[in-house]
Amino acid sequence: MVEQTAARTTNPSVIHLTCDQHMRRLLEAVDPRVRKARLGDCPDLYTFLLELQHLTAAALATEAQGQAASSPSRPGPAVCTALLEELDLMGWDALVHLHPTLSSLRLRSTYDSLRPALFTQRASGLER
Repeated sequence: MVEQTAARTTNPSVIHLTCDQHMRRLLEAVDPRVRKARLGDCPDLYTFLLELQHLTAAALATEAQGQAASSPSRPGPAVCTALLEELDLMGWDALVHLHPTLSSLRLRSTYDSLRPALFTQRASGLER
C-alpha cells in the first residue's frame, strides 16, 4: 500500500511517498536510473500511478521468474512409478537416503564377500 505524505519543503508540488517493505523491495530491484526516468517524468498523479503500477508489475514478474528458476523441479508420475518399482526390486531395507526432490537415492548392498557398498542413483533431467 502506498501512502502519500506531504514533504516539508518550500515547493508544494514535491510529494514524498512511503510504502511497505514489500513494495520498497520491489522498487529497489528496479534500476535506479530507470525508476527515476519513468517516475520523474510523469506530468500528473494519474500518470505517476500508472507508471508505478507498470514498474511493480514488471518487478513482480521478474521476482516470480527468479523464484521459479531457483525452486527444484518436481518429477512426473513416470519417474515416481519407476522409483517405486526399483525400490521394490532392491528392497526397502536397502534404502539409505532419498533426496527431497526425488532427484537421487542412495542404496546399500553387499558384495559376495559380505563387504558393504553404497550406490547412488540420480534421475536424469532432475538434477540441479
